[in-house]
Amino acid sequence: MKKVMCRCCTALAAAGLLLFAGCSKTKEPAVYTGFAQGFKGPIEVAVTVADGNITAAEVTSISDSDFTADAVNQILTQAVETGGADALDIVSGATITSNGVIEALQTAMAAAAGN
Repeated sequence: MKKVMCRCCTALAAAGLLLFAGCSKTKEPAVYTGFAQGFKGPIEVAVTVADGNITAAEVTSISDSDFTADAVNQILTQAVETGGADALDIVSGATITSNGVIEALQTAMAAAAGN
């Protein structure tokens, strides 16, 4: 009976190892900062990245006018919805600011990737 019980325990332990062998540890969410040039000056963003995806993004510093706030929010929303900083749409009427925010997001993602 002891041998049967021991074999069962060994089999269960082996099955558990096989089950978790393919699981990789996920990286804890971390915040990365990105910088770029906007229309009137530098833009700084803070991006929360988890498992290689943007989960939150905010502009922490911008010199551009309040007129561009809607454009900035649209781009940040796109980044969170897609989980990345590539292939984001610029906002007409705020092209330079849009490009600056996208570039800042991309530099933050490059930092997250270790580049």
